[in-house]
Amino acid sequence: MTTALFDRFVALKSETPHLFARDAAARLGCSEAEIVAAMPSSLRLAPRFAEIFRGLPQLGEVKTITRNEHAVIEKWGAFESVEIGAGPLGQVVGDEIDLRLFLRQFRHVFFVDEETARGRRESLQLFDEHGDSIHKIYAETADGARAMRLLAAEHLAEQPGGALVVSPRPPRASAEGLAAGDVEPFRRAWDGMTNTHDFFGILRRFMVGRVQALEAAGPSRAVEVERGALATILGWAAESQAPIMVFVGSRGVLQIHTGPVRAVRPQQGWINVLDRRFNLHVKESAVARAFVVRKPTDDGVVSSLELFDERDETIALLFSKRKPGQIEGEPWRAILASLPAPEVS
Repeated sequence: MTTALFDRFVALKSETPHLFARDAAARLGCSEAEIVAAMPSSLRLAPRFAEIFRGLPQLGEVKTITRNEHAVIEKWGAFESVEIGAGPLGQVVGDEIDLRLFLRQFRHVFFVDEETARGRRESLQLFDEHGDSIHKIYAETADGARAMRLLAAEHLAEQPGGALVVSPRPPRASAEGLAAGDVEPFRRAWDGMTNTHDFFGILRRFMVGRVQALEAAGPSRAVEVERGALATILGWAAESQAPIMVFVGSRGVLQIHTGPVRAVRPQQGWINVLDRRFNLHVKESAVARAFVVRKPTDDGVVSSLELFDERDETIALLFSKRKPGQIEGEPWRAILASLPAPEVS
């Protein structure tokens, strides 16, 4: 049985067929999870997230999608190594599907079997407590679709069609800046990093937001660059075919592309990478600030381009491809160093 919400969603999609589901939810004044729950073709699964992820390698070839408000990453491949212990963290490691999982953010999961403009599509869709999308997995083969249906049947909720309850999103608290007396200790801690992951502990230790930390780091560690830096970097990567790493995260999943990019296409306010097994979409006008960041590690300095929106939320991070024990390449450092400072308005 369809619902009034689902009928409104169908009408909206017929008017604007290329509208992202997240944007459709915003227009309808609800969460994306509520739309999915209203679909006659969706079934709610039990929140056994670790067990569901451990079953994903049997699906074979899939398409995965992770997004935040301003960026979407899509990858094709197979789930290879799924590593989830007893704690709140996990990871999926493979040549093409590469994820970091923050399981505390997971609340709802659905199996969706729907007819689309491209035919029948089966998917697993995960959401946080506010009904925002965390991650989506689409079967890409007939065998994979059958395996997904079996996996869904194994984890069906006791009331697969029951009412969905989502929590309203609280107002975002402003991130704290560094106290004047903490600037030098913070910089010393930065200079003492041996791994890029040490940065998260430093932020917690000094109770400072990421953008505020970059502002206080000093120009040898972080420097603000023009907001259009992403187009420059992607254009350089496509021309040089230098492999890069692109990180895009939701609240619950960080998805990583590692490798070259080829087809960079700006279109209707978005900058897109439209490669055969990797797509990226970033809303250019949403990038409020961009920084080139340099962190010390045991393998030398690791440099990144970091993009943030007007609320200081991370949109995307870009690095040069390298493995532990390898030194970052000079061409990557050179293109980052060439990025101009932001225009002063």
